[in-house]
Amino acid sequence: MRLLDLPCELLDQIINDTLPEGFEAFALTCKAVYSRTRSQTLRHHNLKSRWSHSNVVSIFPVLEEFARDPLAASYIKVLQFEGMVAGYHEDIMENPEAVKRLRDMVAESKCLQAVHIDGETLWEILSVENEEWMASNIPVPCWSIAFFLSLLPNLRTLKLPASWPPIPLRYDANQPLPRWAHRLPPGTDPTRAWEVFMDLIIDRAITQPYREPGLAKLKNIVPLAEPGYDIRVGLQSLEYFLRVPEMRSLLMVSGVAVDDGYTGIPFQWRNSPGGIFLTRIELAYCCIDAGGISELLFPVVDLRIFKYSHQTKWHGCQHDWNAGAFIESVARQCGNTIIELGITVDDLHGDIINGAASFFFFPRLRILEMDCLIFRGPAIESGQRRGLDPYVPPGEKPWTEEDIPCIGGMVTTSIEEIHLNTDFPEVDHRCLNALLKNIREQRLTRLHNLRTFVLRQVNGEEAKPLAERAGVDFEVYITPGPHTEFEATMAPAWKREFVAQVGELLR
Repeated sequence: MRLLDLPCELLDQIINDTLPEGFEAFALTCKAVYSRTRSQTLRHHNLKSRWSHSNVVSIFPVLEEFARDPLAASYIKVLQFEGMVAGYHEDIMENPEAVKRLRDMVAESKCLQAVHIDGETLWEILSVENEEWMASNIPVPCWSIAFFLSLLPNLRTLKLPASWPPIPLRYDANQPLPRWAHRLPPGTDPTRAWEVFMDLIIDRAITQPYREPGLAKLKNIVPLAEPGYDIRVGLQSLEYFLRVPEMRSLLMVSGVAVDDGYTGIPFQWRNSPGGIFLTRIELAYCCIDAGGISELLFPVVDLRIFKYSHQTKWHGCQHDWNAGAFIESVARQCGNTIIELGITVDDLHGDIINGAASFFFFPRLRILEMDCLIFRGPAIESGQRRGLDPYVPPGEKPWTEEDIPCIGGMVTTSIEEIHLNTDFPEVDHRCLNALLKNIREQRLTRLHNLRTFVLRQVNGEEAKPLAERAGVDFEVYITPGPHTEFEATMAPAWKREFVAQVGELLR
């Protein structure tokens, strides 16, 4: 039987089932189908215009709209929780019909059984949690956000609220439980209940035969916080989402993954994640040590682009930073697949413990961007260390900047672009002389693919003679306003590309 031989009622149902993803293509298959889609076309375009790029400031009003028209949730592709405020849903909670629609929608949730929570209990948790949020007793309504995300089958890009907790819902014996936790079955640990709920949402999104209803198509996480010494977001808070097979890019600001038993926030995969399919990881103003980055990257199977800028965080977390060990960890886990690498520094209160000395474990590397500061420490192989716990093996000559090798001798012949960012003339004079000393010879004899070499300085041209002597391009980065430390951190080319990409994903 041909499609057009079907009764009109069946054809209309098929058309309804193509909404939203397949509607436009199906409507154009033939004139007969197109004529039948006219009644749905206006609805489709209205829903697409209203929901495809959504910013949610209060969850319950949007949930109530979903309860009235469940198809609306399928149209959200880009979602932000920007400027979340409490109190916008008071009218809804005073409307018996709206409350009934919400309760019925929650009761039908497919993410309840494994948590041993029925629909009525989940509704009570969501209601009480939102009362707590409105009273400013909790920073963000985590259960409500999780339930909301479980309804979004076509979400591609996600920006979580800035107060998304670093380790959600951790409570110790001396900390009173929130009111919503008392709605859980007796003896249920609230932390474990939350983790199971989130795991179930993710598992239903990624596991056949479910693949519904939410997050199965999530591709991009974009920054949820601002830069700053006092601003920390545990990378652990994103662990759930990174397991989605469609995830391709993680863009983050102020992330922390340090297990120092003090001010750091550890990162670990709670369950064996299998393969993680991220191809791009860019971490700006972050505080991550070699152990943290190694844990993050060990299941990543095809990482192509890795960029990182370091910022010492609250209470001197990573006051000294081991850039050499960090780069070795990246190389050990993903060196064979990375083609673009950027390592820069936003704010380091102490010293580079060990510096970069080789990139030969990145055999496919094409683009490299580094701050000169990354090289200003002894190679790990020397056995020496700088910082608060310095060490020089007995009888060894202490390391100096003159010991830095030429950067041309550190890279493989696959390299096509090198960008060096300098604080010259303040501290980088000897470092730059060392990095550039044989670059002309290296380009003639080894680096035949190196078409671009840029030396970049902030608000000055003092390093220009060094660039001319080495035969490399020189670029001045002019800060947009008065020279401030923050504006100077935007000198690296990758940071400006990072900002542009975040904006593009949120458009």
